[in-house]
Amino acid sequence: MNCPRCSAPTEDQTLREFGGVCPKCLLDFSEEQDAPAFPNLEILEMIGQGGMGVVYKAKQKNLDRIVALKVLSPQLSDDPEFVERFTREAKALAQLSHPNIVGIHDSGIHDRVPYLVMEFIDGTPLRKMLASGKLTPARALEVIPQICDALQYAHANGVIHRDIKPENILIDRQGRVKIADFGLAKLSKVDETRITQSGYVMGTPRYMAPEQFEASCRVDHRADIYSLGVVFYEMLTGEVPMGRFKPPSAKADVDRRLDPVVLKSLEREPEDRYQSAGEVKEHVTNLGTRAPAPPPRSTPPGTSRRLRKAARVIAILGAVSLVPAILLAWADVPIGKRLFAVGGSLLLASLVLWLISHAFQSSEPNPGIRREGIQIAGCLIALLVMVA
Repeated sequence: MNCPRCSAPTEDQTLREFGGVCPKCLLDFSEEQDAPAFPNLEILEMIGQGGMGVVYKAKQKNLDRIVALKVLSPQLSDDPEFVERFTREAKALAQLSHPNIVGIHDSGIHDRVPYLVMEFIDGTPLRKMLASGKLTPARALEVIPQICDALQYAHANGVIHRDIKPENILIDRQGRVKIADFGLAKLSKVDETRITQSGYVMGTPRYMAPEQFEASCRVDHRADIYSLGVVFYEMLTGEVPMGRFKPPSAKADVDRRLDPVVLKSLEREPEDRYQSAGEVKEHVTNLGTRAPAPPPRSTPPGTSRRLRKAARVIAILGAVSLVPAILLAWADVPIGKRLFAVGGSLLLASLVLWLISHAFQSSEPNPGIRREGIQIAGCLIALLVMVA
C-alpha cells in the first residue's frame, strides 16, 4: 500500500492506525493546522502529539485554571473506530477519581472534532526520565507503589488500562505519579466487540502481556501486571526485557530481593503472576522497610586471575617439595629431617587451601578456580597421607 498523500510505501495496518496516511504526513498535517478554537478555552501551547491527536496546554476561562486539552486529529474524526477509542477514554476517566490517575473535567465534540478537557500535569513523562538510562533503585521504589495504587483502584472499578508504558506515566514536580492515556482501556461494562473486530493488537508490543497478542478482547487486569513488570525492569536496568532476559540484579546495581518481584510480574501465564497490583505493592513496600540484602564480598578486578596463578605456583612448589619428603620418609634418615620435610609440605598445602578458600569468596566465583583448587587439595592430601 502507498500513502494517498505522499505515495510513500506504507503498511496497510499503519495507514489504518494513522487515519489513512503515513505517520509523516499525519505529523505534517497536524503542524499545518491552527490550534482549535473553543469558546471557553484559551490555547497556550502544544505539549504533546501522537498518532491519534494533539494535546494542548490551555486556560479554562470561566474557572481561571490551567487544563490539558486533548483533541482527536481531524484526519480521524470521521473514523468510527478512532472516535470510539476517544469516547472510551472519556468513559474510563469518568469512572475514576484517584490521586495517581489523570482526572477529566469535560468531554464533547466541537466542530465535529472530539475533545477531552483533563487535569494538567506539570511534570515529566517517565519516558523522558529514562532517556538518560535507568533510575536509581530508590527512585524506582518510589514510583512503583504509586503505579500499583492507580492500577489497583482502576481494576477495582472495572477498568483495565492495557497500555501501561513509560510514555503514559507522568511524574509531577512533587514526585507524584499520574497514569494517563486510557484510550485503549477495557471497561467491564462496555461491549467492545466492534472495536476489536478489526484485528488490531491492542497495546504497545514491547510492553504487552503475551495474551494481548493472542486475544485482546479476553485479557483481564493481569495484563496490566505484566506491563507493570516490564516498566519496573526498565526502570531498574534501563532496558526492556526481551527473550531469555537476566534478572535485574545481574544487569545493574540492584538489590537481589527485587528479582523475584519483577520476575513474578513477568510470568508468561497470567495465573503465575501476581494476581493484583496490590500484591506487587505489598512485596515492594515490605522490601523497602527492611535492610537491603548485603552485597556479595567482592575482590579487586583481576584478583581471581592472580589467585589462579598463585595457586598454580604454590601447588608446583608443594608437589616438588613432597618428592624429597617422600624419599626421606622411606630412607633411613634421622627423624628430625623427615619431620622438617613433612612440616614444610603441610605449610605449603595450607597456603594453597587458604588461597582457594579466599578465591571462593569473590563476588563472582570462577568455577575453574574451584575445580582446580579441589584437585590441588586432593593431590596434596593424598601425597601427605603417603608420607605419613
